[in-house]
Amino acid sequence: MYAVSIEPSQAAEILTGSRPSPCRFWQTDHRGLLLIHARKRRPSGGTSRSPQGTACNALVGVVELVDCVPAAHAGDDPDEVEYH
Repeated sequence: MYAVSIEPSQAAEILTGSRPSPCRFWQTDHRGLLLIHARKRRPSGGTSRSPQGTACNALVGVVELVDCVPAAHAGDDPDEVEYH
């Protein structure tokens, strides 16, 4: 099974449905189940939980990846494409 490591706040938003399609700078051919890993916060505070109560440095859920499409904006540099 594949996984993606993201900021704990973004992981919580994805799992609650308030952020269904985060922006990435790469695409994937993978479709199907995808593990969500809330990565360790950059400034280490010595705790395993964020102030909002979201787990850090842990697998926090599973989602289904159904598509990966470019976020086309008029005038964008084709070398700097983002994907949803």
